[in-house]
Amino acid sequence: MKVSRVLIQKSQISIELDEIPENHKLAFVLRDRKTKELFKFDVEQDIEHKRVTLQYGKVQLPETEFSRYDLLLADGEQLFRPKIENNKMNLKTTNSDVFYFTEKYYGFRFYITKDNEISVCRGNYLNVE
Repeated sequence: MKVSRVLIQKSQISIELDEIPENHKLAFVLRDRKTKELFKFDVEQDIEHKRVTLQYGKVQLPETEFSRYDLLLADGEQLFRPKIENNKMNLKTTNSDVFYFTEKYYGFRFYITKDNEISVCRGNYLNVE
């Protein structure tokens, strides 16, 4: 499965893929970079538009001052890291800074890495920004 588009919005993240087989149930998985612990979240799957969406309200991660997580897609037990195949993308012109507050000063932010992959910063707003 190849990624054709990523939408990082105020209350959700959506990933459009080149295909989603009808009998497959996908999920988002966040992997802690330090501990390698996995956190799995059910997604809204739109077969017709080949899109999977995660509502931020469903994301439950441990409280921390600062942690990084890598976004993976799970197809059953198989995990893969979605990568945006766009050589023209420039991170200096791409603004994906949507900080989602889970508490008064804490929350998380999805962002696109220099390798065109998706990651998450979690923690205190001042540390994450």
